[in-house]
Amino acid sequence: MSYAYTTFGVISAGWPQDTHMEAYSTTTVHKKERVEYWQDLCSRTYADLDLAPRDHRNFEGELRRSFAGPFSFAKVSSSAARVTRSEEHVTDSSSDRFEIFLTLQGDTVSLHNGQRAVLRPGDFILVDLSLPYRFEFEEMCSAVSMGMPKSVIADYLPVPGTYLGRAMPGLAGVNRVASVMLHCLCDQVQSGAVSELGPAMVRGVLDVLATAYMSTIDATASQPAAAGARRVRIRAYIEAHLRDPGLTPRRIAAALGISPRYLRLLFSEEEETISRYVTRRRLEEATRELANPAWRGTHITDIAYHWGFGDAAQFARAFRERFGVSPRRYRQSRI
Repeated sequence: MSYAYTTFGVISAGWPQDTHMEAYSTTTVHKKERVEYWQDLCSRTYADLDLAPRDHRNFEGELRRSFAGPFSFAKVSSSAARVTRSEEHVTDSSSDRFEIFLTLQGDTVSLHNGQRAVLRPGDFILVDLSLPYRFEFEEMCSAVSMGMPKSVIADYLPVPGTYLGRAMPGLAGVNRVASVMLHCLCDQVQSGAVSELGPAMVRGVLDVLATAYMSTIDATASQPAAAGARRVRIRAYIEAHLRDPGLTPRRIAAALGISPRYLRLLFSEEEETISRYVTRRRLEEATRELANPAWRGTHITDIAYHWGFGDAAQFARAFRERFGVSPRRYRQSRI
């Protein structure tokens, strides 16, 4: 089903000429169609994704989005849900944009670029819309975001992919300054109070955001740019092929055009080997399905195969080693 989306007004004729604002709400849609409407809207706003609300019958959402040249600013609120951009979505479409999300209300669990983070009000995170990601929130949640082409943020962060998926606590230090500035900028743009000062304000916010990232992740920021970029490509390739049982370090190296030895060297900066990283990510995805009532009728072995494990015994050993219980016992304790 396709929906009609209405644009409301023009924010400012001063900066730039094509600045405008759009506003949407599920209150204008029949309850039975709200989930489909919201998924379609979010896919248009960000990138193709799936929406799984906690309560389909009483789902609510509001979105206000402004545009200023190459930048987009959004304020969104939604009922409890899980938002997922999977490998299939990445295959079917692409995006050349980054989004910086800042949580305003509610706690959000994010999974992106192999990083799991818990975002609380004031925290922010950098997301590459061309890669898989997942956001989960168990209550009403609201956030603001600023989107931009990858070429823009690359002028402020030498290897922006290095910081993808990392939660930036927004309660203290330069992080707090960046959080407050980003929130204020989004409010200013959507209220139409930016005018010709807009470009300078955006540059100021990006400067502070870059400073926040560089000052809080010193070890990552000091890595050579080429090696950092390759590590991002390694994680992205793993996420896109996580379900493939043939995903081995040798295959990853061949796909990225590097030697297995250099692959191990690049990953030696991480806390785990590349094989353990792949196993951990597969276990995290399998665990999510084991704890989900919607997968109750799916055999544990099928879930293991679904996430790239070669056989049930291998999956059971890896699961028990990580969680201390069998997959069956874990499922029984969760459902």
